[in-house]
Amino acid sequence: MHLICHARTFISRTPHPKLVEESAVEAVEQTTHAWSKRTVMLSCIRTQGDVETPVVKTLDLLSTGYRRGGLLEEILASSECPISEVRACHFIRLLNRAAHNPDAKDIFNTAIAKLFPRDLSRLISHLDNVIDGYGGVSRSIPIGNFKHFLVQCRTPLADGELIKNIKLASRHKEVRRTKAPQHNLYVPDIFDGNFLAKELSSINFEDLADRDEKAKAILEKSVTETRAVCEQIITRHDKLVKHLERLSNTELPESIPKRIRSAVARGSLPHLRHWAQISPEDLLHLHTYVIDKAKAHQGNRIQVVFREKLNEFWSLPNCPPCETFSMLLSRHYLPRTVITACFVLLLDNIGWNWPTLRSVNLENIVEDDSGYTIQGVKHKTGQIQKAELTDLPQADDIDLAEADDEEEDELEAGFSTLPPKKVTDPLCTHAIELLMQHRRNIDKYFKPRSKSIFVSMSFTTRNSPTFLFEVGRLPLYLKTFCRLTGLEEFTFSDLRHRAAHTRYLATGRDIIQTQLFLGHAAADVTTVYLNSTIIRLLGEANLLKYVTLLSDCVFYATGRKDKLDARQLARVKKNNLLLFPPSTLEDKGVDCIADRWVDSFGKMPFLIGKPEVAHIALQYRLYTRNLPALVQAGHERFVARHLPRIVFCCALYQVVAIGPLSQELKRFEAGYAKSS
Repeated sequence: MHLICHARTFISRTPHPKLVEESAVEAVEQTTHAWSKRTVMLSCIRTQGDVETPVVKTLDLLSTGYRRGGLLEEILASSECPISEVRACHFIRLLNRAAHNPDAKDIFNTAIAKLFPRDLSRLISHLDNVIDGYGGVSRSIPIGNFKHFLVQCRTPLADGELIKNIKLASRHKEVRRTKAPQHNLYVPDIFDGNFLAKELSSINFEDLADRDEKAKAILEKSVTETRAVCEQIITRHDKLVKHLERLSNTELPESIPKRIRSAVARGSLPHLRHWAQISPEDLLHLHTYVIDKAKAHQGNRIQVVFREKLNEFWSLPNCPPCETFSMLLSRHYLPRTVITACFVLLLDNIGWNWPTLRSVNLENIVEDDSGYTIQGVKHKTGQIQKAELTDLPQADDIDLAEADDEEEDELEAGFSTLPPKKVTDPLCTHAIELLMQHRRNIDKYFKPRSKSIFVSMSFTTRNSPTFLFEVGRLPLYLKTFCRLTGLEEFTFSDLRHRAAHTRYLATGRDIIQTQLFLGHAAADVTTVYLNSTIIRLLGEANLLKYVTLLSDCVFYATGRKDKLDARQLARVKKNNLLLFPPSTLEDKGVDCIADRWVDSFGKMPFLIGKPEVAHIALQYRLYTRNLPALVQAGHERFVARHLPRIVFCCALYQVVAIGPLSQELKRFEAGYAKSS
């Protein structure tokens, strides 16, 4: 059941098709979106941080011409209730614009049982034309938002097909983010003496174990850089707090002119020209004195003068001027910069989704002799996730047997709780302690709507004398945080991905350990999760290594050695990791998997992955197209060398063609055929 707030709506004589938001006057219970003769009111939820407020968005039916009994009513009847306010705004805006298109409006007013897939394709085309008139660059958002509602329709079309099974193409494709975090696409090769920035796929490696070690080192280097920035901010904050406490417990020094000391003691503000002569240390002392005298930490904002002189003391020296007041109150409350540093640090170590960590409040934190146990709620599933923060030097790996037993006990008790994670980082423990004290101080004088420990100070208006505490838009502020600290821009989701990949490689590619670390219900979800970034790129790096070598082999095999430099020539002659030799014309010093497998009478095991499939496709193409030339080049050499390799290649080709990598084989063959 959801609470929907109604209020008076002012409608002109000629109503304009616009979205009307209702204010909170009277609350009524409503489980569906409400239709009337004049309007349809959508039950929505406005989310601000971790606080949700029920609101109503209204579509005028009279001015737009939409009617009940058609596709539009089916869409709203099948959609979630309440709807995210942002989604509702995009949806109503599109409907208002589409009302001027008679064909689109006719489809919306037609019963879904009378529509065919071609009608929906025409509707998408009409909506694309409508979106062409939108301003801005994100035109894929409104059509993607409309498809979100459309695919939820449960009533079959005229031909019995469900909409979710129909592919509806739009001209406005989603534009992927091009600026990816450093650990996703471009990473510094820390094994290069010059530390040159290279693509991940250019990492040199000798075998899979070597590749994994280098990939893990790159991830750990990225983690270290992020941790160092967060640690520096927290350390500077601790230093600032001690400094402010010392100033608060001492009298104003004689170095401050008596005129200024007297004026401040009376509660007045001296002329700015007198403040300009004061040193930064004395200026900070004066502000501390004024804050204590005015009890500014209880909600009375004071005027801050010569902010630039105080920057050297802050936890982040180049913080925006709007954060100066919160820095001055560091004894009582954490500035947003410090809260973000704590959030990033905890997220990087625990590996939760960021909304789960944001949900942690004082009631979810339990202190014991070993440290703290924090508890968060997973937003999507409602599962309870736990993490143990301790300074004890114990292993942070999860005991799978104990985890299974705990999970069974929780399920029997009627709860859905994931096994706890143990984090032995002292800095994380200190971050939790700072956040707990921060929240306790807030609760003494304020009553924020959010119970999260990650609330930070904000002002109702730019020049407002009062301030309040809320979670705010942490993901949006993260961009500012990265810019101020010099970190490569990333998102909170990137931290979870990076933590997952680090755990996956550190545990020897143990998918079960990674699944428990991420809190996924099934391992196949974890597989998709890992395949999204560095693991996929490492596979491409493996493929690139062989393709690069094969391109060198082509020049070598055709006698065009002048096209190869010394490094490329050495790579062609010395590489011994290929399925087949790099050249069909030279056998001296050649060692390949094909020859070793034949010499072992088929007993030598070897792995087949995408790089090997690429080589099989290319080698099979070489043999089928050049078999007469190989025979004519020398019968004895052909029987001794080429024939065993050809038989091995053909047999391997047949195995791959009927196995799980058959599609990869076809893709490589099509690519080689097209390139020729």
